[in-house]
Amino acid sequence: MILTEAQIQELVDKIIDDLYPSNAEYICEGIKVERERGKKLVSFDPTNENGVDTSLDNNPTVNTTVLKGIPIWSVFQRNKRGDDTWFRRNDGNPLIYALKGENNYCFKTKQDKECFVNRIIEILGKFEQSHKSNTVILVPSTNFLNTFIANLYQTVNPDVTIINDVLVKMTTEEVYNEVDKSGSFFTRRFEDDLDTAFRRLNHFLNLMDDKNNGIFSYHMITDADIRDAIKTTIRLSDNAYYHYGADIDGKDILIIDDTVSRGATISQAYRLIAKDNTFSPHTVTLLTLFSPLGVLG
Repeated sequence: MILTEAQIQELVDKIIDDLYPSNAEYICEGIKVERERGKKLVSFDPTNENGVDTSLDNNPTVNTTVLKGIPIWSVFQRNKRGDDTWFRRNDGNPLIYALKGENNYCFKTKQDKECFVNRIIEILGKFEQSHKSNTVILVPSTNFLNTFIANLYQTVNPDVTIINDVLVKMTTEEVYNEVDKSGSFFTRRFEDDLDTAFRRLNHFLNLMDDKNNGIFSYHMITDADIRDAIKTTIRLSDNAYYHYGADIDGKDILIIDDTVSRGATISQAYRLIAKDNTFSPHTVTLLTLFSPLGVLG
């Protein structure tokens, strides 16, 4: 489905109105966080690199280390300042939280959100000049950001096809069956005490069954050792080639995810589309809204 500019603006306005209602006075200074009535209000300034660089001159960026040589392009560069206690403790960013409406963060005003969205579109325009795509594939996510990014990309490339369901999240049962296979990374990682590792894993899988409708989510695993030992969490949808072969074979593909840290999910997406022998794309490019976490200063 191709959205018109008016439809994109209507989508942007709806998200802003639904998630970030505010009648506060607009302050166009600083990426800074202010507290007001229990909320953490984020205002936008592309000249401030503390936490995230949103400048047009410095973005998009590319990272080739997370996936060992496979480029990951990002709209915004996340930064982690060594002299800032908050950023030393958190692999996160107020702008990410404000976009997702998490942890009591929101944009201070509708204008702040609009400035942020307009800058995304400007950077996507720069990116699109050197990375033409026929088809966008979304990494499955429980939040709206991947769809939001794709719709904004469509404003600079109106002819692109957006596919949101060729990749799907695996169920807890499917993930368990994968890690339980003989020779899996999980069984090799915990071979000295596999029973304990499976008990730890089952605690989180049961939580997902109860709270997430049985769909696996990395975010619900607070044990880093267990989380990092799980390598397969998404798969191709049923009859994927029948439904989407014509949109992928021979085409320039753009895979979109909101944020990359360890690269576990986006690497799976890349493998399923580019290396799994189901599809034969011409090129596959990876794009995230926020880059892997870097360090300034």
